[in-house]
Formats: sequence, structure tokens, C-alpha cells
Amino acid sequence: MAKFPLFLRAIVLIGFVIVTTNIEAKPAEIDQHDVTMKMQEIMKAHASHKKVTPQIAKRALDNFIDALDPMKIYFLQNEVEKWLEPDDEVLEKIAKDFEESKFPAFEAIFENMRKAIIRRNSIENKINQEPLLTDVSANEFKDLHFCKTEDELI
Repeated sequence: MAKFPLFLRAIVLIGFVIVTTNIEAKPAEIDQHDVTMKMQEIMKAHASHKKVTPQIAKRALDNFIDALDPMKIYFLQNEVEKWLEPDDEVLEKIAKDFEESKFPAFEAIFENMRKAIIRRNSIENKINQEPLLTDVSANEFKDLHFCKTEDELI
């Protein structure tokens, strides 16, 4: 699967932040059953996978985390590492949960994202009081990794 160009990631991230911070935002009009039904429809049309496997569960986790935090400015490494490097048991559970229209791993990741947004807003308030950095290279925004500490997020 091709990666989004950096500017598209930024647009998606900005849109996500605006939507999640809008208090009057309308909740999604789909439920867990709708997600399961749509995924089953997709899987039936898939050439080689007819149901969610641990491999597909791993890809879904990676894609979900990357969609939430493509610039790696919200999550800390320890907040997502159990989903980025899950063991076989976790992946099997996610695949099984999917068949039952349950998504606890994704809900947990999303709840962590809510907390990370609050933290990021606090960091942004601190950053806004400091002078802008100069001599920043575009290469610094390639091959991004999750920070290990809150200080690294600044």
C-alpha cells in the first residue's frame, strides 16, 4: 500500500484534530455492526483473505495508529508499542473480536489518542511562547519514530 505524501498526512492530521476537538461534533453514524458488515463484504471480494487473520489485524493496527498520528507528535512509544509489536496472542484476539463486532484494541488506542491530544495541546501552548526554530531541514521529517519521553515531543 502506498504511503500518503507528507502534505496529505498533515491535512488529514489537521482535519482529525479539528474534528476531535470540536465539542459539538456529531458522532459517527455507523456502529460496530456496520463496520463488521462492511469488512466482511470487502473480505468476500478479496483475492486471498476471506476473513480477518492475525496478519490483517496487524496491518489494521499499523494503519490505524499511522492514521491517528502520522507525524508521530501525539503518542509516546510506550503508549503504542504493544500494538505496533503485538504478540500472536494479541493478534488472534483482535481477529476473534472482529468476528464478534468488538474492537477493544482500537477503542483503547483511540482513548490513548484523546489523552495524547490534551498533552499535545499543552505542549503547543509552551512551544508558542518560544521563538521559532531556524535552519530546520525537511529531512528531519522523514523516517519519523515515536518519541520515548514527553520532553522529546517538544
